[in-house]
Amino acid sequence: MTTLLIDDLSWSPHDIERGRRGADLLRHIALDARDGEFVGLIGPNGSGKTSLLRCAFRYAKPRHGRVMLDGSDVWSRNARWAAQRVAVLLQDAPEDFGLSVAEVVAMGRTPHKRLLEGTTPDDAAQVERALRYVELEDARDRRFASLSGGEMQRALLARALVQQPQVLMLDEPTNHLDPRHQIELLALVKRLGITTLATIHDLNLAAAFRFSTSMRAPMR
Repeated sequence: MTTLLIDDLSWSPHDIERGRRGADLLRHIALDARDGEFVGLIGPNGSGKTSLLRCAFRYAKPRHGRVMLDGSDVWSRNARWAAQRVAVLLQDAPEDFGLSVAEVVAMGRTPHKRLLEGTTPDDAAQVERALRYVELEDARDRRFASLSGGEMQRALLARALVQQPQVLMLDEPTNHLDPRHQIELLALVKRLGITTLATIHDLNLAAAFRFSTSMRAPMR
């Protein structure tokens, strides 16, 4: 049973010039996402959704509180441990460095590989399965940069899947997509049955997928 628990979390941005933290932008956040549950963080732009997600996937350290995954505090573990269990899909496509679709998807295996370890038959099989799931098997040899916006997000979802995550985190993954591709992408994610935490500001889209909403304290 995979459970993600955010307990009494507070976070504030760090003022690099003054070497100190500013006022809290997140205060006393409590949230839980149980095994297979799709939880939506719903609110307008600037409300703190992305900041909370960054605390959860071990990017922005909270000032107070805990982020627990199956009883382990993710901030007491190293980044590799977190990357083996949590996959993240962001709203903007990363730099592809001229890679093919299959090569970008294969990057999801990195947290499970030893230094300089090559691609194994199991790695290749997982890449192929993920490409089939997102219906991009025919595009495997195309350059990632040549894909449409919807295709890019499906390829990045495939990359997340080959991480074999226990938890999937989505930061406005449909933000630049047209309505049809928004629905298609979220339908693919929901069918996975993986514990998922997603930020979204479109209430109509949230209503269409009936996200769970388990946050028990307001974000600022």
